[in-house]
Amino acid sequence: MPVWKIYEDEHFLAFLDVNPASRGHTLVVPKEHYPELLDLPEHELKHALKVVQDVADGVVEATDADGFNILQSNNPVAGQQIFHVHFHIIPRYHGDDVEIDWSESELKDEEGEDLLRKIKDCM
Repeated sequence: MPVWKIYEDEHFLAFLDVNPASRGHTLVVPKEHYPELLDLPEHELKHALKVVQDVADGVVEATDADGFNILQSNNPVAGQQIFHVHFHIIPRYHGDDVEIDWSESELKDEEGEDLLRKIKDCM
């Protein structure tokens, strides 16, 4: 399969997605295997975000995109299909047909306070 490599260093690789959601859709992947984001060591995560930022800047400028999404999914329920952590940079254009959608609900005060406490306790 062809790879249109955009960026490479000793830890990460960025390349054009062969099944793009939009023109310029790019993937950023670590060279070492990590199944999901929570497995990525902190130093790798910091470097990953810098690579994603730099590559996104180049992609947006090169494609004249009107905006972009960064998408990163974990586990099948969240849409992960490749079980190696990766970041999607998806350029967006006015009038494109890319859909990233969810139905909104309302967070009630009591539930918000309960979630806040539980999350803080788990951190």
